[in-house]
Amino acid sequence: MKPIYISALFLSLATCHAAYPAPAVTAGTPLCINTNLYRCELGKLQIRIYEGFISDGTSYALTLYNPEYSGDGTFTLSIIAPDRQTATYTGKRFTQRGTPEDINATVWQMITHDGKRIFNFLYEGTTTLEILDERFEKTGEKLHLKYDFTRHSIPVTP
Repeated sequence: MKPIYISALFLSLATCHAAYPAPAVTAGTPLCINTNLYRCELGKLQIRIYEGFISDGTSYALTLYNPEYSGDGTFTLSIIAPDRQTATYTGKRFTQRGTPEDINATVWQMITHDGKRIFNFLYEGTTTLEILDERFEKTGEKLHLKYDFTRHSIPVTP
């Protein structure tokens, strides 16, 4: 399984456009890379991939990157329409509290790097996200956890 950890790390660094050379890595060595996106003291880098189809046949694939002890992070969202047109967005993920239906709900808000697009998801436990509209109301469309690298996170140490 160790090759997956290292591959996931380099995938996340490439996605986040880190301007640092790749470190020398040996299997089993704790790894810590301070970048402008992740600080070692915030814990292990966690990577989760959610996927789903919404009712019109559009496919969503959402990859989230965040430190273990932070509710914020980065994302990559790929949307494939039924006509096979593809759009990919990257940006920052923020954790917010509350929806019109539940003041204690956890909402993950994704804002693209250019600030032009905002995507809202209701966190429904560790395996499901529900797409919310711009008023934070449920749409009935859900994404499900496909891959979870949090159990096998890339260890980072200060």
